[in-house]
Amino acid sequence: MRLAILMAGLILAGCGSQANLERQFDIAMNTGTYSDVCTAAGRVADEALQSGDQSTFERWRLTRDIYCSSAARDPMGRPSMRDEENAQAINAARETYRELQHSDVPGVANTARELEQQLNEAERD
Repeated sequence: MRLAILMAGLILAGCGSQANLERQFDIAMNTGTYSDVCTAAGRVADEALQSGDQSTFERWRLTRDIYCSSAARDPMGRPSMRDEENAQAINAARETYRELQHSDVPGVANTARELEQQLNEAERD
């Protein structure tokens, strides 16, 4: 019986941790530096990976990479909404790329490759 109660407690403790980590990310975005945001996004990505949520993991890993790149250039810099808008645009483009990549329509695969190159360039900037 004690084991069942302990297991239930552990399960409940894990519930909402993704949401909690996302709230921590929001706080870092509003008050922290690029380094803080990079770390917070990495925690959300790690939680998604551990829970086996691939699409969430990929989205947060990309978000982490964007802010970590900014932190490498300016560790004490402050993030802005423009950074978040850029991250969202890159995430949306990645989703479109994945859809195009598996298309049977002639020429779409080339468009997907061109999009991938543009995304890679955008991530480097």
